[in-house]
Formats: sequence, C-alpha cells, structure tokens
Amino acid sequence: TMSAWYKPTNGKNGEQRFLGVTGIWSTSLISVVAQNTGQVTFSYRSDSDSGLAGTINSASELVFQDGQSEWRHILVTADSTTDGPGGLQIYVDGVRKTLGNSVGDGSSGSTAGIDFSVFGQASSTVFQAMALNGDYLASGSIRDCSIWSTKLTQSQITDVFLGNPPSTDQELWWKLDDNNATVQDSTSNNRDGTVNNSTWGHSEYN
Repeated sequence: TMSAWYKPTNGKNGEQRFLGVTGIWSTSLISVVAQNTGQVTFSYRSDSDSGLAGTINSASELVFQDGQSEWRHILVTADSTTDGPGGLQIYVDGVRKTLGNSVGDGSSGSTAGIDFSVFGQASSTVFQAMALNGDYLASGSIRDCSIWSTKLTQSQITDVFLGNPPSTDQELWWKLDDNNATVQDSTSNNRDGTVNNSTWGHSEYN
C-alpha cells in the first residue's frame, strides 16, 4: 500500500509521476501517475511481470479536472494473492474507484506473478515523491507520503484519509513538514530522504 496527499498545479498538465519506487531500474518499478487526461494510474514492473490500473476516463469519474488545483488523497494497493485486474486498486479521498477496462484505462497484468518483496530487498531501492528516477517531474505540492508492507483494509484506508494512519507494517512515512534539506521518516525505520529541486510550502493543506 502507498499513499499521499497530492495537489497539482494544474489538474491536466502532462504526465505527473508523483509517487514511485524503483529497485533495479530496468526490472523493478512502481509508479503512481496523474495523467494529462485527469485520470490516476498505478503501474508496476518486477522482472518479467507487469500490470496497470487506471481510473475511468469519463467526466464524472476524473480525479483531477482541467485547471484544478486542490488537494486529493491518493492511495493504491497491490495484492499478490489476487491474480488479474483485482490485484490492483486505487482509492481517492478514502473511496475505492471503479477501474476502466480499455488500454491505459483499466487494470491488466498478473499480480500473482509478482514478488513485491524485491523492492524491499534491493540495496538500490529508492522511494521518490514528485519524480521518478529524476524524470517525469511533477508540478504541484505533496504531503504525508506513506508505504505499508501489507494491503490495508477499507477501515484502515479511511483512517489514513482522516489523518490517523496505522503504524503496523508502516515502512515509511514522510510528513514533508520538515522545511530543511532532509526529509524525516516518522516511522522507526529511519528511511530519511533528501530534497532536490523543490521548495517548501505552507504547513497546512492550502
């Protein structure tokens, strides 16, 4: 499970990769993207396995609207025990979104074939916010980035949205209220980060 509060400068401003995890770049990748269509997609690649989930591309279902600049809470889950489209899910503001069923607009791939632990085992594993491997820079603001090693329940997902994230199995929590060059991990895992090409904004969601 990964989550963050994200506020784009413009809701439809190109491909905005605002959450990502890389292991060995050529073979291991997790990416959460605000698309220029207003959709949110969640994709992974691990060795030869890959998959994609995307919210529906229709006016009533878009996560971000053209010209929109407001906070939305995005959370994604992956379940390696569920094969096919059901293995990936996207939640917006605590609510599970219906996924589409066409290319780039739905869910595909086999999560049963993926070993998600590869991302935690690789010494080169990097968690990134507002970019992915130095590319696809996102334009906007981000807060409260978290990763859990388990798939959260709906009740736990609601708690995350309401500002009470469960600490059990929480691998990383960047509140992003540090206002210095180092991003502190608020878990006991000490996975601190470094700020690059970014500026600190207001401490509240505004």
